[in-house]
Amino acid sequence: MFGSSSTTTTVGAGPFTSYYNGLYNIGYAASAQKVAAALASQISAIAPLGFGDTQFNDKEDIYAAYAQYTANIGNLNVLAGVRVEETKSGLGGFLTNISATGVTSTTFQTLSSSYTNVFPTVQFRYAFSDRLVGRATYSTAIARPGFTQTIQNGSVDSSGGPNGTVGTVAGGNPNLKPTTGDNFDVSLEYYLPHSGIVSIGFFDKEFKNYIIQSNFIAPFSANGVSGNYTFLSYQNVSGAHARGIEGAFVDKFTDLPSPFDGLGVDLNAAYVSSSIALHPGMPNQSLPGTFAYTGNGALFYEKGPISVRLSLQYESKALFAVGSVSGATGYAGISNDAYQDKRVTLDVSGGYDFTRSVKLYWSVKNLTDAPLRFYEGTPNRPIQREFYGQTFEAGFKVKL
Repeated sequence: MFGSSSTTTTVGAGPFTSYYNGLYNIGYAASAQKVAAALASQISAIAPLGFGDTQFNDKEDIYAAYAQYTANIGNLNVLAGVRVEETKSGLGGFLTNISATGVTSTTFQTLSSSYTNVFPTVQFRYAFSDRLVGRATYSTAIARPGFTQTIQNGSVDSSGGPNGTVGTVAGGNPNLKPTTGDNFDVSLEYYLPHSGIVSIGFFDKEFKNYIIQSNFIAPFSANGVSGNYTFLSYQNVSGAHARGIEGAFVDKFTDLPSPFDGLGVDLNAAYVSSSIALHPGMPNQSLPGTFAYTGNGALFYEKGPISVRLSLQYESKALFAVGSVSGATGYAGISNDAYQDKRVTLDVSGGYDFTRSVKLYWSVKNLTDAPLRFYEGTPNRPIQREFYGQTFEAGFKVKL
């Protein structure tokens, strides 16, 4: 309802009865023009937002120094290095407090911090022969929280919260620590004639202070009210990791009789076992945005001026967005985390070299119009499905 007006006054096109392959009848769509007209008739003026409502003042300075050493001992190459980084940050924003009686006050608050990190790296490369090479690497890295995660702007409402809590704390978390990682990689590569390669690698990435968006319940005290508050913010979690194996095979079948000697394959695949505690009291889940299985396969033809490539890509499901968990006193409920569903896409591309300087190129992406699908919790709870159709591209490249 808009005031005393019924929502029927904002009805647009429709009805739509074939949504999601005819499974749902969602009725009429809203008309943007009618909605705007209904709002305009009831709002005489919109006051501009003040500084305290929208803005924050964050600053981050990073100072770094790096040293490196390399050595060759027979067939062994060693590279060792260390990077030292000093980070200084100042975070400022407005905090809105709502007391148990509904009294609201807003104050500007600042928080300054500094920390130093040391990142060593050691890489070994051993040539067993001209074609067989082994590598082993230990490296470290850092991912600092973004300003949207540490923003001081937020609110503390002590007048009551969901799931029986006494209040709600919403906003960024200026006390977040940066995520650091220890990375271990081992690989073996065998180089084939005609630029081919067979490789296999193992990796283990151990993360400290991994940052997640989280809705959680925890004891807190504000505005003279103590108890369990519902937090809508970000937090650091420990024990996150990603371990797996990856392999690749690329070869051109030059021993085949002409004209098939231009055929070749380009294959690679990876398996990643990852784990993180997203919701206290619930089993660990895969890292957000991490696919357990990925694979790429291409059949190509390259001979003379002609090149053609048919490519297939596969991605298993992956956690897309972290949701909340139902339950008034804990986390025994059902998670509404959102997942990107598994997907297979098929592309084709090619080209023709008229001269060494002029080349025709073309491509058709997403030949099968594979949908990008998202669901909540389990695959039988779809929340979004996107179709992009095919993308066609063609043109000429001129090298001067």
